[in-house]
Amino acid sequence: MRPRVATVLTAREWEPALVEAARRSAVVRLVARAYQPEDVPVDDLDIIVAGVETVWVSAAQVAGWQRRGCRVVGMHPSGDTPGRDLLIRAGADEVLADHMDPDEVLARLRVLSLEPRPIEPSGWVVAVTGALGSPGRTETALALASLLSEAGSSMLVDLDPDGPSLSLRLRLAPQPSIVDVADALRQAPCIPSNMAWETTGLRVVTGAFGRSTLPIAARRDVLLAARDAHRWVVYDAGPARDHTTTSDGDEVVFVCDASPTGIVRAAQVMARWLGPPPRLVLNRIGDRPDDAVVAARRATGLEPAALIPYVEQIRLAALDGRRPDRAFRRSLRPLVEAILQDAPAPPTRS
Repeated sequence: MRPRVATVLTAREWEPALVEAARRSAVVRLVARAYQPEDVPVDDLDIIVAGVETVWVSAAQVAGWQRRGCRVVGMHPSGDTPGRDLLIRAGADEVLADHMDPDEVLARLRVLSLEPRPIEPSGWVVAVTGALGSPGRTETALALASLLSEAGSSMLVDLDPDGPSLSLRLRLAPQPSIVDVADALRQAPCIPSNMAWETTGLRVVTGAFGRSTLPIAARRDVLLAARDAHRWVVYDAGPARDHTTTSDGDEVVFVCDASPTGIVRAAQVMARWLGPPPRLVLNRIGDRPDDAVVAARRATGLEPAALIPYVEQIRLAALDGRRPDRAFRRSLRPLVEAILQDAPAPPTRS
């Protein structure tokens, strides 16, 4: 059986030369030529050939492909010692100079395919977002990650570009931050143990102050490494602006403040929402919960998955840096049960 191969598109000559050789010889079956990570059909591949010159081909990305059951061949320019060393540290199955004869590269691919990699378990990623303002995204993400940790290892990641407040909320030092983690993952396949905080029964990667955006490739590396090491990954995505805010999540939790202003803001976001509908959390419900539910349902078209009352202890727990209040956690239980029920078991390949 011919191995299924994908290449990562590049301006360097090795990629089109390898594609032409593959089509001419039929030694391998060329499945895709990928421009971005999402273009790589990992589940239908045996081998991925990628050049180190591609910015998003990081150590974390290589490790992620391998955990999904793919062999990885890394190509580097002749004389590019740092690029070669990066591929070696990333654990690529083969590291080749890109001036190598394409037919010889194909022969290496054929040999690699004789021993497929097993698929390793991967986690489930939940993105927490909401409208502009302070609907309670951070507290919801923290409580959700804490509750999910009861069902497996859990990591919480602060990806809020506007207000990365997890370090303040948990009384943690501002560094190492997600920027430090992303830099490390360019060279290393997993998140270094000294760059994630251990607190309230879960691991935490804090956000970076003074940094409005994180490159998409860097954000992807962090979440990829997190999901490969934990059963559950929850990230605070910040305010919902476009589909890229939550595109890395397997599912989305949308937090809505139960005030009239909060519901109107949520309705405005839902009017331009792309992708599957999120799970709605209605926060800070006052004395008339039924009215708030009806208003939120009509405005957003979503059925609330969790109803959180306004309780002074919740606010005080957040101010004191304590774990989320018991009432807050109890209110999120229906949402957690729904996630546990719907999340698929980690994939395996025989």
